[in-house]
Amino acid sequence: MLNLIRSTRNTFSPVNRAPPEVLSLILDYWEDSDRDGASLKLTHVSCYWREVFVSCPLLWTRLNCKNLEKTRAYVERSKTSPLEIHPNGLGATHYHEEVLLLAVPHVDRVKTLTVSDWQSTLSAMIVRTLAENFSRPIPLLEKLKLNFVCYPPITLPDTLFDGELSSLRKLRLAGVLTPLSWGRMENLAIFNLYNTPGDMILLTCLLDFFESVPRLHDIRLQDSTPDESNAPPRRIVFLPNLKKLVTITKNPNPFLLDHLSC
Repeated sequence: MLNLIRSTRNTFSPVNRAPPEVLSLILDYWEDSDRDGASLKLTHVSCYWREVFVSCPLLWTRLNCKNLEKTRAYVERSKTSPLEIHPNGLGATHYHEEVLLLAVPHVDRVKTLTVSDWQSTLSAMIVRTLAENFSRPIPLLEKLKLNFVCYPPITLPDTLFDGELSSLRKLRLAGVLTPLSWGRMENLAIFNLYNTPGDMILLTCLLDFFESVPRLHDIRLQDSTPDESNAPPRRIVFLPNLKKLVTITKNPNPFLLDHLSC
């Protein structure tokens, strides 16, 4: 009887009579950095709030892939909404890999993918997992960040994402090697490349890449410029939308700048 009285009192309280459309506005005022914690807190206010927010797909779109049951619940509750995957600090056990693989059947709705590994012994395993399970197009992917700290840099396979990233807007690569041969990145606007030794970068690959991304307006190369030129002296790549170009290197050279025009 006491439980029934408390439940009835809660049901008729003003906070539990707010329409779902009004309650959903709370998400607009919550700090993005605490989005995951907010999801759980909002479902613990009352039974009514739990019902409302569990059925709100946008609240369950950020996957950190650290807990099996939690990730499975998030994937289910997010329904068809675009996903953000941030499997930072993946462990070396099969359990963590299994959690990440829960997102594989839903790669067609991944909007953001961020992988950061600060333990060089795990980097190869993580890239292998990505290569084996993310070798298909991701049509909604807008932000891709792959950050590794290891030497030599990790080589990314050309088959990653099936070589097609048509919606990509921001690309950040650190500690990786790639000929940047992924196609259809015509919407790319921001490109950051970090910690790729100059003797492992071909100038022609960079120039070919820049030619394929006409909307590029922000470039940052940190310790990632070619040591020498292998491009024809007269080759010039025109970047009509370029607004910012930053190069940071211990051995500055004009090779790249000699081939760019905006």
